Amino acid sequence: SGIDLKSVCSPLEGHPRSELYEIVSAPYEPPPPGREERHHGVDFSYYARGERASIQGVGVQAILPGSAAAALAESFPYGNIVIVETPGDALAEDLRSALGLGEGESLYTLYAHLDAPSGLVQGDPVMTCQLLGQVGKSGNAGVAHLHMETRVGPSGAVFPVLGFYLADHSEEEREAYLRWRTSGLFRHFDPMTLLVE
Repeated sequence: SGIDLKSVCSPLEGHPRSELYEIVSAPYEPPPPGREERHHGVDFSYYARGERASIQGVGVQAILPGSAAAALAESFPYGNIVIVETPGDALAEDLRSALGLGEGESLYTLYAHLDAPSGLVQGDPVMTCQLLGQVGKSGNAGVAHLHMETRVGPSGAVFPVLGFYLADHSEEEREAYLRWRTSGLFRHFDPMTLLVE
């Protein structure tokens, strides 16, 4: 047994997984391996249905249980972010093999551009559907949106810092960012794989 697709929570409060496709503003568009450009995740933004002008302030929920591998404030380009690690052995066998998880690997989910810091501390346990914060536009977001990335990588990774592009970023921040983004240690895949109904 273990966590299967049926137990994955919608990342947006009040929006069932079946509605998520309608509010994708930028789909997953992977770059070639080791490259930074294009889109490593998926963005949820303005509602196509026109019932509200902006997604700002909608609750962001953890899609899976685990622990906080990162909980950072104003970390450019991601802004206020949470990364949740879900250990591979917590997942059902068919989901593990569908995602290509090897021995000693975990699934990592990143939630970016939150309105405010999550209040979590690295290592905190996270429950499925736990509120992590609200959609915002921190970091390099021009308009409010939730940027979400899902990656498979070595278990037990933590990101006490993470940042890039700004002159005052430390070597440690840059290294952590590149380790996450382009090193190949953390293999990104389309988050919608987990979110389809």
